[in-house]
Amino acid sequence: MNRRSFLGAGAVVLATAIAGCTTFNVQSSETTTDSISADDIDRIRVSNAVGDVTVTGADIDRIEYSAEKRLRGEGEDFDRLTVTVATSDGLLELIGGFSGSSSVFEDRGSITLAVRVPRDLVVEAVDVDVGRVSLRDTTGDSIVRVGVGAVEARRVDGFLDLSTQTGSLDATDIAGLDHASTDIGDVTVEVRGLRRDVDIGTGIGAVEVRVLSELDLELDLRGSSVESDLSLTDTTREGDHITGRLNGGGYRLRVGSDLGEARVRAL
Repeated sequence: MNRRSFLGAGAVVLATAIAGCTTFNVQSSETTTDSISADDIDRIRVSNAVGDVTVTGADIDRIEYSAEKRLRGEGEDFDRLTVTVATSDGLLELIGGFSGSSSVFEDRGSITLAVRVPRDLVVEAVDVDVGRVSLRDTTGDSIVRVGVGAVEARRVDGFLDLSTQTGSLDATDIAGLDHASTDIGDVTVEVRGLRRDVDIGTGIGAVEVRVLSELDLELDLRGSSVESDLSLTDTTREGDHITGRLNGGGYRLRVGSDLGEARVRAL
């Protein structure tokens, strides 16, 4: 299947790829790009009902985004896939959605949102129903919620609150962590800062947490099997449950998997 997508500011391009001989294998795409002045904007929220979201901090002075809409079939009804922008009191909201039947049998298509923001603009929240979320080089304390899909964060100057129902969580080189959980999927995160009690866990999957060894915290570790190489004091171990104090103690770090390995290692 061949796919082509030409991007241009303010331009709309239609690309159609055909594989096989049925309309089920036909996919149409339309990509738009735009930019918005960041004057009077100090934070952003992005939500998408039907696709991936990537937010990247960059050395720019405007908010830039591209929206790639995809439909299955020969139709060109891209209007049912919507992208809206709203601003209020310093907040910009970018929303990808779907207008049409609520039938679970209807192919809604998808929207892939790629957003670039000035490095000092706070990414307040990202909310996706079905799709992946990626944060890179962003600023601010961010809440990320996903229904079905993975979350990845890299080089975030802020505290993160991450959750998905089905999918993996992967966060490295972040300032701090407030929460990380998935019902089904692996969790791999770093803890470089705490400002409250924190829960990190999965229902089904493995958990690996790397903790800055200079932190003061109370560890509570549970799993089908558990392992920690932190230099803990007042340690207790009962089966697959470890508790102990790191340095002077403090906020509680709870790490666990209902069905899977749980490991905590020094960073």
